[in-house]
Amino acid sequence: MKRQKNSHIQKLQVKLHWADSTALSVGTLFQPQRGSVVFEFDKNFLSSGLSISPFKLPLQTGIQLAQTENIGFGGLFGVFADSIPDGWGLLLMARGLRPYGLTLDETTVLDRLAYIGSRGMGALVYEPAIEAREDREFAIDLLKLSRDAQTLLTEMDSKDFLSEIISAGGSPGGARPKIVVAIESGKIKNNFFDGQIISSHQNRIPENFEHWIIKFRGHDDSPHSALEEFLYTKTAEHVGIGVEPCCLFKDSSGQTWFGMKRFDRPDNGTRLHQHSLAGLLHANFRLPCLDYEMFLKATHLLTRSVQELEAAFRLAVFNAVFHNRDDHAKNFSFLMDRNGNWKLAPAYDLTWSAGPGGEHTTSYVGEGRNPEKKHYFELAAKSGIGEKRATEIIEEVESGKNFFGKMSREIGFKPRLKFK
Repeated sequence: MKRQKNSHIQKLQVKLHWADSTALSVGTLFQPQRGSVVFEFDKNFLSSGLSISPFKLPLQTGIQLAQTENIGFGGLFGVFADSIPDGWGLLLMARGLRPYGLTLDETTVLDRLAYIGSRGMGALVYEPAIEAREDREFAIDLLKLSRDAQTLLTEMDSKDFLSEIISAGGSPGGARPKIVVAIESGKIKNNFFDGQIISSHQNRIPENFEHWIIKFRGHDDSPHSALEEFLYTKTAEHVGIGVEPCCLFKDSSGQTWFGMKRFDRPDNGTRLHQHSLAGLLHANFRLPCLDYEMFLKATHLLTRSVQELEAAFRLAVFNAVFHNRDDHAKNFSFLMDRNGNWKLAPAYDLTWSAGPGGEHTTSYVGEGRNPEKKHYFELAAKSGIGEKRATEIIEEVESGKNFFGKMSREIGFKPRLKFK
């Protein structure tokens, strides 16, 4: 649907788009004249028994009001707020809204969801969409888009690249510039990708391609940020943490970028519903407001799986041991399939981070600056994980220190993290 200048979306249909030919109507979002946002489930969806946000959006008839303006969700339930990107994605949205004579400050949250339409992460789609985008396949020039991203970050407009980088940018969140693309399958050799990269439009990619995200450097990033995130992700995989396949991308100029397969697109043509911990608990991810005890409890309640609980504990220990302190509530996610089964999403955004004030964004039973083994064991005990099993997991994670050192030498990178 074409967007009319100075008008605002007041009604949006929400659907779960599981695949190219399968969409399930969830309900309707209303926002009359910039008033409060309300949501009502479709009666047929209620009978399905599926719950897209079990903790905060009950499956019931009638109008529901979230009242989440004070945590940065703009009055949306967290599950819908998850669809609106932050950081880089929000910057792309701001540029994309300019043709309509709008700034972000002039848009409502429904305007933003309508702009996302069917291009968001996960399986939720919003109709009607306000942005008519050119649906074409084109080859990706990483060096060009990386330079364009830097230009965009410095507020310098260029109509020549803007439409292309927005098309390639999709709507991933986070502060670092990134693009959603399709890469040729089976072309990773010695940690580097050596194949064709093309644009991706929702699910429509060739059969021999996969959905990936490639990250560029932000202004404050280390020149070796790609190598560092690759090292962390491979170490996490080595110690038993679930991660998606990842690799490095490099061009003739010598620039290197980090990329990872999208976990919300498990194969060509299928989507999974994605829900962040922040959205699930209605937590302000911009503030240090959670403890790992809450993360583990939410994981167990949502998935009802001891295996998933232990996976969350393993990730918590990894973040402490390897000094990943950017562990805010939006850096943990869950996935739901079309049968309503939930699981912890593969880990992402793993890298060295100083953290706010030198502390973890998510604390360990109250300790944020120097979590130690005693805090891990207390966390395990409070979460229902026995001492023997907790010991096994902690030892397995700490054994990754040797792999970390070996891998860093293999890729020619000197990490900031120094073990005692």
